[in-house]
Amino acid sequence: MALAAQAEERRRLPSPALRKAIRDDAGVPVADMARAVGVSRQAIYRWERGTRTPRGDAMRAYLAVLDELRKVAA
Repeated sequence: MALAAQAEERRRLPSPALRKAIRDDAGVPVADMARAVGVSRQAIYRWERGTRTPRGDAMRAYLAVLDELRKVAA
């Protein structure tokens, strides 16, 4: 993937606090989010605390799920 596309994905990634708020507002448990993204619950916890940042395919999947959850919560 081109560097410009990767940078654009990173810009689309909400802040850690907003990531958690989106998931919470949609009523989605961490385990369900992890399953939907294809990562561990620990990964979701770390992303929502800001101690880690999703990358590659995991970031794309996470962004897609967050986008869907925003639609549901709206």
